[in-house]
Amino acid sequence: MDSLKRKLWPISMCLVLCFMVFSPRVGWAQDFAIETLKRQLADMQQQMQKMVERIEQLEQEKSAQAESPPQPAQSSVQSLPGALNPAISVIGNFVGRGDSKRVFNGDGDRISNKFNLREAEIDMRVPIDPYADGVLITSLESETPGKFSASVEEGYAVIKKLPFLDEPPLGLKLKVGRFRPAFGKFNILHTHDLPTTFRSLP
Repeated sequence: MDSLKRKLWPISMCLVLCFMVFSPRVGWAQDFAIETLKRQLADMQQQMQKMVERIEQLEQEKSAQAESPPQPAQSSVQSLPGALNPAISVIGNFVGRGDSKRVFNGDGDRISNKFNLREAEIDMRVPIDPYADGVLITSLESETPGKFSASVEEGYAVIKKLPFLDEPPLGLKLKVGRFRPAFGKFNILHTHDLPTTFRSLP
């Protein structure tokens, strides 16, 4: 019996020591787990509070939009900033003539040794809409000093594309009105564009 007690005594002492050593650690681990759960619960409560505030904000915005009157629909027609505001150019063409003797025209007016405003041209160009451009060129001409005649040199519209087509067929453009056709070298040139003083005879 005494031998059994002697054998069990070291074992019981070891068990007591183990219990004394490990029991505080078990308690500490439990406390740490509880603190972690508390922090997670607090974080979840903050997130839920933010979500509730966001839902309330969205509901207020939705009710404000429902109370505001509907905005008028925007027109699908494109507006051009230059519409009805044409680009205007005024060009003057002056000619001076000096002769050793007097020269008269067919009407008997003297044209020698005089300085003459042969032509004053007004060139107006405007984008009518996204599909067409307009051009109007008028002039005051004077082949005889002091006598002027007004005329419309060119007035036409260039249709660049049609409303129902994104691109013109084959890249073509339609020009409608009065204009100088591209025939010959000088036909498309106005008087002030000529490389010579007088237009060549037809």
